[in-house]
Amino acid sequence: MSSAARLTLAETSLALAVPFRNAATTVGERRTILVGIDDGVHVGWGEAGPYPGVTADTIEIASLGLARAASEILSGGHPASLSPTARAAVDEARTDLAARRAGLPLWRYLGGQQAETPACAAIGIAPDIATLLEAVAAVVEAGYTAIKLKIEPGRDAPAVRAVIGAFPHITVGVDANGSYDRADDSLVREVAALAAYIEQPFAPGDLEAHKQLRGPGVTVVLDESISSPAAAAEAMAAGAADVVAVKPGRIGVDGCLRVMAHARSHGVAIKVSSLLESAVGRAHTLALATMSDVAMADIATSDRYFADDPWAGAIQMEQGMVSSPDAPGIGITVDTSRASGVRIFDA
Repeated sequence: MSSAARLTLAETSLALAVPFRNAATTVGERRTILVGIDDGVHVGWGEAGPYPGVTADTIEIASLGLARAASEILSGGHPASLSPTARAAVDEARTDLAARRAGLPLWRYLGGQQAETPACAAIGIAPDIATLLEAVAAVVEAGYTAIKLKIEPGRDAPAVRAVIGAFPHITVGVDANGSYDRADDSLVREVAALAAYIEQPFAPGDLEAHKQLRGPGVTVVLDESISSPAAAAEAMAAGAADVVAVKPGRIGVDGCLRVMAHARSHGVAIKVSSLLESAVGRAHTLALATMSDVAMADIATSDRYFADDPWAGAIQMEQGMVSSPDAPGIGITVDTSRASGVRIFDA
């Protein structure tokens, strides 16, 4: 990677329209860092969005690491000291910059084959089934035809049955964020048989439990287990997944492409997902989702989650499909005046 003229770190704090709960935590706002790499003509953007209880790093760790590694990033290096989401954001920014230099939308630059991708909305864990059904009704009314329900022990099978019964025309997957253990195997199998897929039911390192769960009528997706290309290769070698979920906000665009290539060669299906980021990180996810052999994706517009995303306009949904922008790169011009804190490092 060639050297750059300027690095911009813009810290953001986006309030969620409704607090979002998964098995690990509840978040009411998303703090992220937008990473801009400027070559003097074009600026490429990525987003570091550590997720409490899900990623190994924090916003403070990512921010400090990026600032300390600014000179190395500007010189085109790949600082080993960066935390995972910070490293991923730098890779996203460099990939976006390369696409802008080429004058191509990022999805075309990466080899995407279709301009539209089926939308899928994630639904957080609700305090009761009535509240859950209200939340699902809202996204169905908005045009979504696929949803992913967050589940955990005690809030699983009855909720899934209720949603499928009330909305039989939509696709319903479930995501446990690793909240079950092997003692819950029969319950996990019950839930898995109801849903289109079950995502990360067991702990990330318990590949054997995931392998044993696979079988007729059950589709196992690994997410948290896919923390790096090496971890993905290990999971696939263990036969632990029907589908691997790749997140550019976790392993970068290049890391996702490497995992996707390995999955193709091993006959494992591919899912593309995100870390509940702003439209900047979401645009990288969307670009990867346009690849012809991606089986499923967690793609939703920003207004599904955030009260106000300053960069939301680049990603729109119509009739259940999210359209990829035609502008070069991710199609977003970041106005850093909308950020809560900006630091600039010149070469």
